[in-house]
Amino acid sequence: MPVMPEMAASAPEPAAMPTMSEMPAMPEVAASAPEPAAMPEMPTMPEMPAMPEMTASAPEPAAMPEMPVMPAMPEAAAAMTGINAGTAIQDINMEEKMSEEMEMPVMDENAFSLEGEPTDETGMVCEGMTINGDVEATGSLDIIGTVNGNIKIRGKLNVSGTINGTSRASEIFADSAKITGDVISSGPVKVGQETVILGNIGATSAVIAGAVKGDIDVHGPVILDSSAIVMGDIKSKAVQINNGAVIEGHCSQCYADVSPTSFFSNFKGKE
Repeated sequence: MPVMPEMAASAPEPAAMPTMSEMPAMPEVAASAPEPAAMPEMPTMPEMPAMPEMTASAPEPAAMPEMPVMPAMPEAAAAMTGINAGTAIQDINMEEKMSEEMEMPVMDENAFSLEGEPTDETGMVCEGMTINGDVEATGSLDIIGTVNGNIKIRGKLNVSGTINGTSRASEIFADSAKITGDVISSGPVKVGQETVILGNIGATSAVIAGAVKGDIDVHGPVILDSSAIVMGDIKSKAVQINNGAVIEGHCSQCYADVSPTSFFSNFKGKE
């Protein structure tokens, strides 16, 4: 039994386990573990503050306030917003041009000539329509409404409305019209019944069936219908007065081929 102490002496051999002092090397692993902790290096992201460079370039568009060059535009165009400057100026020029064209100029004897061939166009002043201003045209004109102004056209003038002004045309026909002003034609003039003319008449020929208060100067024949009423002198080449016509004034055929004054002067010389 005393042999047992030997086993006890051998028992300490397992205590040799502590030779795993190599295990302390584990701290080295732990020491290497901090290497992943190097991840905090990510804070290098603060380099993003470089973005202020973009904001620094952003002020360049702020240079747009230089647009105040707009004051160089006309006041009317400067008042317009959201419209291209060139378009605004063009619109203003167009408006000025249209306003100038719409203005009725005062008739000038030399501004418009009746000479030349009339065009085929025919204008009309409708019933109930009133024009305040002079009218000029190269064609013809029908007036049923009212014109307060002078009329000067190359074509024919047909009037059944009212005219307050001088009328000039290549041919004039008035039927149931009211005309205050001279009536001058490079061709014939016809005055229908129920027409009243307060003014002089000048033409190459005339047929009067209405009322005329003014002188009639016609280089051709004048025919006074039975319903005609004339208060004024008549100068013509020939005169035909139908029964019933009324005349108050002198009648002279001064444009006739035979001059009564010359005839009787020669007759006295023969005596």
